[in-house]
Amino acid sequence: MFRLAFAQLRRRGGRYFSLFFAIFASVALTVSTTALTNSLVSSVNDLFAKPYDNADLVVTVSAKNEDSFAAFEQQLATTPGVEALVFDQNFAASVKQSDGIYASTSVQSISEGPLQWRPIIEGRLPQGPGEIAVTTAPDAPEVGEHVSIRLSQNTEDTDVLVVGVVEPAAQETLGGAPVIVASPDALTQWNSSSVRGEFRVATTDSASLEAASFSDATVVVASAEGHVDKLADSYLGQRDRYFLLLAAFVAVAAAVAFLVVFSAYSVLTGERVREFGLIRSVGASTPQILGSVIFEAGVLGVVAAGFGAPTGLMAARLLADNATRFGIRVPIDVIDLPSNTMWLIAGVGVVMSVIAALPAVYSVCRKTAVESLSTPAISRTSPWFGALWLLLAGIVSAGGMWAYGATSNYRGMRSVALSIAGSGALVCALLIATAVLVPWLLHVISRILGGTVPTIQLGLGFAAKQKSRSAALIAVILAGSALSSAVLHGQAHIGTHLVSVAKGMGGTDLMVTALDGEIPAGMLEEISGIDGVKTAIAPATTAVELEDSGNFSVLMLAEEDGVSVMRAGDTGAPIGGLVLGRNAPDQDAYPAGQAADITVADTPTQAELFHSDNYFSMIDPALATGPSTTRNVLILLDGDANQAPDNATAQAVRKTISLFDGRYSITEGFSARQNTFELVSRITTMSTLLAIVALAIAAVGLINTVALTISERARDRYLLRTIGLTSTGQILVMAIEMIALSLPAAIIGAVSGGFLGGFVASSATSTSALAPLQGDISCGTVLAMVAGSVLCALIVLANKRRRMA
Repeated sequence: MFRLAFAQLRRRGGRYFSLFFAIFASVALTVSTTALTNSLVSSVNDLFAKPYDNADLVVTVSAKNEDSFAAFEQQLATTPGVEALVFDQNFAASVKQSDGIYASTSVQSISEGPLQWRPIIEGRLPQGPGEIAVTTAPDAPEVGEHVSIRLSQNTEDTDVLVVGVVEPAAQETLGGAPVIVASPDALTQWNSSSVRGEFRVATTDSASLEAASFSDATVVVASAEGHVDKLADSYLGQRDRYFLLLAAFVAVAAAVAFLVVFSAYSVLTGERVREFGLIRSVGASTPQILGSVIFEAGVLGVVAAGFGAPTGLMAARLLADNATRFGIRVPIDVIDLPSNTMWLIAGVGVVMSVIAALPAVYSVCRKTAVESLSTPAISRTSPWFGALWLLLAGIVSAGGMWAYGATSNYRGMRSVALSIAGSGALVCALLIATAVLVPWLLHVISRILGGTVPTIQLGLGFAAKQKSRSAALIAVILAGSALSSAVLHGQAHIGTHLVSVAKGMGGTDLMVTALDGEIPAGMLEEISGIDGVKTAIAPATTAVELEDSGNFSVLMLAEEDGVSVMRAGDTGAPIGGLVLGRNAPDQDAYPAGQAADITVADTPTQAELFHSDNYFSMIDPALATGPSTTRNVLILLDGDANQAPDNATAQAVRKTISLFDGRYSITEGFSARQNTFELVSRITTMSTLLAIVALAIAAVGLINTVALTISERARDRYLLRTIGLTSTGQILVMAIEMIALSLPAAIIGAVSGGFLGGFVASSATSTSALAPLQGDISCGTVLAMVAGSVLCALIVLANKRRRMA
């Protein structure tokens, strides 16, 4: 039988070309999608993990003064197991811009050693108080340029020389504010207040350090991996859930590919029913026929997967290199896929082709030789066979409904995984039920129409009678439309959620700070009168001390005042509350919701703690009864939160404050939001590509199945032509048949996919409200699938007619 298999492959290559192409395209598309997704996940994870690659633990510390910090550092260095450590000290400063206005910035220490991670892009590392290096930023000064830094303890600016450019950390990039780095001795000389920052520690005994007790400083010890996860989640909001969604989309795209191959084999095997009957009549046994087909499928799968896997990887690299030409931003430096993963996908492609061939061949082998030789051109299936499929659909649907209902009982990754499993089961049940019931309904409708509209009756009759072919087409169309709709609806929901989170970053749009004293009289009124400024307020500032963390400045901002000047529903400090911003002493050391003893302007009191992603901290004004100053103006602009950092209104604000005497800095929230939007777009871009992949795979299945179906109907077309059906009539019959099959499948797929995609996205974003179906996405998916189905069929039909001409 192996000789028979080789003979089939060699002499009837045209019959297997479409099947070869289906396996090839499925493997290639799955490899390219997996490579892009894998590279995106690695890119985002590496972005946050890079500073901590060689560290085992991260120790954040806040000390009141240099003496307390020195004692802590000595204790940390002598802890058993500590092999290397480096301290990244941070404090706020301001850098003078070309127009005389200062930009708020963060100064961080940098030093040579095994834990120094920042690549030097240009120049060298700073080596003394008179030198700095800058991170890559659009407005960063160039190497060799002198810049003026305003330090809080100095009345005069400090002049420094830029000697290098280094790579920024992810949180620095997404934070929006420019960052400068200097040598440790420079920071010791420049900073005379409390000491804050983080140690990156390489140790052989993590337990000893985690169990150590430290005094006279606020200390939090965390694993490097846990610290990285916290940083990434603070910007992306549980990114692992979104990566799980991408992996699930890849798996579903592979499932659509399996349906394509399965449908192709069902049609191809139907063509060979009489051939199998003839082979059996000359003595071939069922195991021999099965062995021959398995060998055919295996050889075809090996060749197709062998070409498809490297082609898919090349396609992924080509797409990444040229995506910007098509308006798609895929900022991934290296597109690659582990060899074992590629081999696994190729192996699954081979196994998939074999498994997909078995049901169709087995159904043929169940017939006797006489039944096979007398098989009519129109495929028939037993009603009991359809009933069994509907029973399977009911069982799968019950499982999906259970998973759907149980999702609310879980949280995090389990909830997302369960929602994906339940949604997949429900779509599978709908697919089976639709593939069984629609051909039956079309048969009933064709009988009702009778002879009133012959062309419509003929188109519906073909779709109704060729149940296995119709079911194969319905399965591919419904799966492709469901996946596309689910991806696009889910992406819209997730994108809206992440963008809303990003819009709240930075709270207010602009904050003007007087560096030499208080905000002068008249400045608030001048700023409020600028065209484009919606609200401007000048809250007082006071100093707060948290135990051993030292002093830090907070804004005296009540809830109602904060609402008027901040984005995304952000408010000021709740009654009796202290809100720790991103730049406050370590938030981890002071969990939200707890009551803490604090000192406000030398007056002890107690406050409930809250956390915020804003770049400033706030306190309920009722808690701050001591002396205060007015050094800041908070400004909210008209328009959307996603504006350019140098928009016209911001420029007008800069020009206005430059007219007042003194030095002023501006901190803006637009850069942080913009950078986060761009990172979010990386994830949503990938889901868009997956939707395109689903449509591409479905198109392969459509072309393949329609081509084989039209080939099978050659005699029917000749017969219809002899009794007067014109070429136009044949085209109408084919179009009616494809519309009758694709329209209900596309509608059911688009609606169910949209609903379930929104449900999965709600689980990923931990939001209770389900996103409504979006009419443009649903209608667009249905239109694309129906039009694509009809177009594929007409192209194949025209090609067949041209060859016969």
